[in-house]
Amino acid sequence: MMDFYQNYWSVASTEFPQLRMLKPEVVGRDGSWIYYPDLYANNSVRLIHKFKGIGCELAVVTRNAEALAEALLPFLESDMIVRPTKSMAFVNIKTPAINHILDFDEIKPDVVSSLRTLERLRKFAMNEEVRQRITRLL
Repeated sequence: MMDFYQNYWSVASTEFPQLRMLKPEVVGRDGSWIYYPDLYANNSVRLIHKFKGIGCELAVVTRNAEALAEALLPFLESDMIVRPTKSMAFVNIKTPAINHILDFDEIKPDVVSSLRTLERLRKFAMNEEVRQRITRLL
């Protein structure tokens, strides 16, 4: 798992530095969610890559998940799904599952594709109208 994370970080940090992925130090063998630093100053909005099959997500900690999900609907692209839970709202884009055990060169195209998707979600979150709706409903 550490080899995968190191290779993933290498691609993310060189080809997508705007995502600001932190260099991995210790990763458990089941560490299939890659967390990115907070996008806003209030520590409640971040990107997550759930690489074993769920895909890429924008995660927002909020007590108003249903209202936030509804407020974001007009801004969603065709492949984006908003999913509210009790204390969070997720904007998800399904991406191919990545088998981290395979040789990294074999899975690198899927990693790059997922990083592009994370960048789309980052831009979505940084859109001024989207950002206003999110911060209003935190």
